[in-house]
Amino acid sequence: MNETLNTSIDLAKYQDQLEVYEKEVISTWVDEDEDIELTAERYKQLNNIMQPMYNLILSYSKYFSIRKDYGTGIELTMIEAHILQDITDPEYQTASALAKKWKRTRSAISQIITKLENKQLIERTANPSDRKSYDLKLTPLGQETALAHSRYDNVDIVKTHKKLFKKFSPVEMAAFFAICESYNEILEENQNL
Repeated sequence: MNETLNTSIDLAKYQDQLEVYEKEVISTWVDEDEDIELTAERYKQLNNIMQPMYNLILSYSKYFSIRKDYGTGIELTMIEAHILQDITDPEYQTASALAKKWKRTRSAISQIITKLENKQLIERTANPSDRKSYDLKLTPLGQETALAHSRYDNVDIVKTHKKLFKKFSPVEMAAFFAICESYNEILEENQNL
């Protein structure tokens, strides 16, 4: 690896955050009926430590919906490009399978499928074993666009990670993604209540 990599986070920069974790999270249990002043102060501190996550989610959400030409002259949003990519896998060649993977309604996925179909990137064929569903497959233009997207993503992921590796070690990056997975599990549990 590059010798200029930092392998640790500058904890001094995050000392206030670490103190809030200790005082307001690790060593405390929060009661929903706390008095107004304590609630306001705790909210300010906890919201402050969550703000970087909120900023990431907002930025990524915006990035997720921007239309981009991946090299074939056809502009797609990130989800459209990834759904197109997914259709190359037999496991995801139905709207139901795509809806489950992308945590969307079948109706929302059908709208995206219609957009991809209108751009002549995919074709729907009747599913012989289920009259209510369709099998999806890429057209030659869809195959070309999926390949262009794969190439773009490969370059983008490596470039982004190389930038991050200038500040964080591979272990810290792996920990970040593990935290993201765990956080997502908590969110999904909360949504299923």
